[in-house]
Amino acid sequence: MVCRKNIFCVLRFLLYCFVSIFLFNKATAQEIISGSNEYKKFYYPGGSLSSEGLVVNGKPEGYWKNYFENGKIKSEGSRKNFKLDSLWIFYNDSGFITAKYFYKESLRDGVQINYYDNGVLKSEETD
Repeated sequence: MVCRKNIFCVLRFLLYCFVSIFLFNKATAQEIISGSNEYKKFYYPGGSLSSEGLVVNGKPEGYWKNYFENGKIKSEGSRKNFKLDSLWIFYNDSGFITAKYFYKESLRDGVQINYYDNGVLKSEETD
C-alpha cells in the first residue's frame, strides 16, 4: 500500500511540475514551442525560478532542475526524448531528500529509495 501511495505522490508531483512549466509561464512556454535548442529557465508568476534545463527541438532534454517558489530545489534528474531517464532525486520544501528513483522511458526502473520528511531512510525497493 505504501508503494501505491508513493507512486501516486510522484505522479501528482510530476503533474504539478508539468503544469508549473507549461501553463504558468505562457511566454516562456512559447519559446519552447519555437523549437530552439538552448538552455532555458522558467519562472513562477511571482518571478522566482521554477525550473531550468536544456530544450532540444522543443522538448526538455538532459539534466533538469525544478524548484519550489521559495528557491529551494524540488527535484533534479535527466530526461531523454522528453521522458524521465536515470536517477531523479526529489526534495521537500525544507531541503531534505524525500526520494531517489531510477527511471527508464519515464517508468520507474531499478532501486527506489524513499525517505521520511526529515531525510531519514524510510524504505528501499527494487522494481
